[in-house]
Amino acid sequence: MWRVTLRGIWANMGRYLLSTLAIVLGVAFLSGTLALRESVDSAMRSLMTSTITGDVYVSGPPATAQAPPEPSSTSAPSTDETEEVASNTKDVPAFLNLSNDLLSPLLQPQNKPLSLDLLPIIKEVPGVSYVNPVIYGSGILLDAKGVPQTHGLASTRVVALYSNPPGPILKSGRIPKGEDEIALESGALKRAGYAIGDKAKMLLGDKLGMYTITGEVTYGSPLPVVTMIYMDPAVLKPIFAPDSKVPFFALSTGSANPVVIADEVSQALGPEAIVTTGDQTRAEREDDASRILGFINALMLLFVALALGVSVFIIANTFSITVQQHAREYALLRALGASRASVFFVVVVQALILGLVGSVLGIALSAGLLRLLGTLLRNPTFGLEVNLDVSWSLSPQVILISLGIGSLVTVISALIPARRAAASAPVDALRLAQNPREKTLLWRTLFGAALLGAGALGLYLGGSRLADPHSEVALGLGAAALLLGILIVAPALVKAFFAVFAWPLAKATPVVGKLARGNVMRSPRRTALTASALFVGLSLITAGAAVASSAAASTAALTKTAIKADLLLVSQSSRYQPAALTERLLKIEDIEQVITSVSTGSAQVILPKGSGAQVQVSTVTIPSATHVFPFTMAEGTLSCLEDGQIIVTPDEAARHQWKLGDSITLAGVEGTYTSRLCAIGHTDALAGTSFFTTPLVAKQIGLTGRNTQVYPLLLRGGVISSTMPTDTLPEGVSMEPSTTSAPKPQLTWKDTKAWAGHLAEVQEKAQESVADLYAYRVMTPKELENSSAHTARQVLLALYALLGLSVIIAILGIVNTLTLAILERGREISLLRSIGLSRGATRWVIVVESVLTSLFASSLGLATGLVLAYSFQAFASDLGLTVFAVPWVSLIIIVLVACVAGWLAALIPAAQAARRPILDSVLRA
Repeated sequence: MWRVTLRGIWANMGRYLLSTLAIVLGVAFLSGTLALRESVDSAMRSLMTSTITGDVYVSGPPATAQAPPEPSSTSAPSTDETEEVASNTKDVPAFLNLSNDLLSPLLQPQNKPLSLDLLPIIKEVPGVSYVNPVIYGSGILLDAKGVPQTHGLASTRVVALYSNPPGPILKSGRIPKGEDEIALESGALKRAGYAIGDKAKMLLGDKLGMYTITGEVTYGSPLPVVTMIYMDPAVLKPIFAPDSKVPFFALSTGSANPVVIADEVSQALGPEAIVTTGDQTRAEREDDASRILGFINALMLLFVALALGVSVFIIANTFSITVQQHAREYALLRALGASRASVFFVVVVQALILGLVGSVLGIALSAGLLRLLGTLLRNPTFGLEVNLDVSWSLSPQVILISLGIGSLVTVISALIPARRAAASAPVDALRLAQNPREKTLLWRTLFGAALLGAGALGLYLGGSRLADPHSEVALGLGAAALLLGILIVAPALVKAFFAVFAWPLAKATPVVGKLARGNVMRSPRRTALTASALFVGLSLITAGAAVASSAAASTAALTKTAIKADLLLVSQSSRYQPAALTERLLKIEDIEQVITSVSTGSAQVILPKGSGAQVQVSTVTIPSATHVFPFTMAEGTLSCLEDGQIIVTPDEAARHQWKLGDSITLAGVEGTYTSRLCAIGHTDALAGTSFFTTPLVAKQIGLTGRNTQVYPLLLRGGVISSTMPTDTLPEGVSMEPSTTSAPKPQLTWKDTKAWAGHLAEVQEKAQESVADLYAYRVMTPKELENSSAHTARQVLLALYALLGLSVIIAILGIVNTLTLAILERGREISLLRSIGLSRGATRWVIVVESVLTSLFASSLGLATGLVLAYSFQAFASDLGLTVFAVPWVSLIIIVLVACVAGWLAALIPAAQAARRPILDSVLRA
């Protein structure tokens, strides 16, 4: 049987070629993704642990609290509250991730800061060599060309550098001393184009100054993305630790055992601190790295699975047609004494050999592409220089996994065709022709319809959040069931679809149209299987296009209705807030008043029995912020915030069955705050926020720390003042004076009509006033809308790129099916040619078949993708995706591109069909 197996492959090498190519592409995508995942994971772990150089770390306790007793009256803000809080967060230190400031708030639980008064206590513990309070903050460094280094995902951290360990290694130069000296990490020094001794501009606080670079420090390898700047601790303390509180202490123990020292420090400090060893901290950071990459890895592997899944359709289709065409040969083997198992073995081993060959070629292709990618990313010519310590090569583990999965997928794809071949009866060898009848589609259709129903139910429950807290699972399972259900019922839809949509073509071109229509309707299973691969890819592309369009439309609606602003002052760094910003803006002649904006951050709400839950809290000032953030109130009024009370959204109130007057406790890094629920309402401009309070309350609990994101500055024409007549106030704005403060201002002008005609001039003045801060951009709502749309387009392009491979493989499947169909219909084609069908008409029949198949796939994909996008939009409506928009132009282009791809896919098979000699085809058919 081995000889039969190998001869079968050799005799049908042309038929298996495209299937092998599909395996090559799928495995190349798989192995490349696995290699990148492995390399980046290793680099990220090294990156996040390299800054953890201490032997022992001391951090504050988690900012959580026990459920407080029911208060008799509203609690006034008090900085003396120090209630202990119990929480569902991990009991580990909340260390700053110095290698990526953007992601650090998402990783650590909120911990209380530590007082510098603890420093003498720690130093007295025997075995402690050095104790360094970690002082850090944000700044903006200008490179040698005057370009700020804080942009995009990049972040800049200014950190205190000590002359003793723990800390980075001084590679060259000396430690900075005084107010005008800095040191730079090796990667930052190289990216900024500086050398030791150069002068560099840096914005620190609200002061832009010139600083001398005195040294280069390193953690062993250059840090990407983050710009690390080091200064004298005495200089940074008044700026970043004015209250003498720091997030943690780093200890050096010399030759002493860190575990023993950690226990002794813990006993000396008691419950006021959490003490861990450096090894424990590094392990925590590695876990954080896994969480950072977890979603990205899962997303990439999803696209890998899609590419391999599309390959399954092609391989299965190839073996199905091949088995059908060689049914007599398998029957002869059975007649000569071969058992069913032997015939099954022949087909499966053929698939295994193809899988091994395709996998090896795919791995080789992936290795070449990885090296090319590494060269591009390391080459500054392309502006993509990334200093990641990545090998850009395939490890033995990745090679073995790719080889195994590629071969296994191929074998699985051939199992059903192999079973069909093994079922051949010996008497079939005596038949002159093989015309297998199509089995009934009834039971298959009923099963597919049941799956469709289950998928629709899952999408409804998930999209409407009726399945909370498992709505995400319901949505995912519903989407999978919907796709699988359509794949199963697709054969039953073939005849109905082409009976309607191909009817005009059959009428317009009686010969070509009718022949092509009859060919695609002849075998519904084959047509559906051929279209399935393209259907899956186009479904996801359509869904992605609709979600991106909905995101852009939601942003547009937000700027037009939810945010009543004429200009927005957008910060590149949500952590950078110079105090002099308000004074600068007030100096502009057209600006009369500065109004504080809104910030949002993470805190804990203390629930009954001492349990805690992470929530998003936004600060609101009355009436300034509400002037540009219209609220919809279900119960109560916004003015109750002035009394230090709390407002929650209707969903949050319903979730906990809260009513007006109930006591609510919020906990943050600085303490806890208990007050009454005074109103229930929401604003679309702050999607995702559950609680609203004042900046004074937020400051008390520590919401304005590093876990806080500050929203863009909002500017609007018109004046709000205590002397303005009530009837001139904007709707929803009260007259109560505001006694609160907020981290960022917003601007209004004297008279809307006076400056409305020269908005561009006012915008230019505002931009000039903050130009030297290098952190702000003044935008109109339309510009913000366009910026968001541009971001959505970039995400969509990335999605197209990831799905592009699966679509390419799907097109190969159409080519493969048509090529095999021409071989199968050799006698039919020769008969048509003999009765007068021209070569051109023969070519057009094949081309129209392919275009019709692509139209079938794109129509199903279009409908399915829109259903998926609508369900996701409904699910994410509370997160800001409030509008469902269908990008009809994009979808029409997608359908046209699919049809053009079908036409291109048919060119080679059509040419092969047209070139077949008539007599030779008749004799060999």
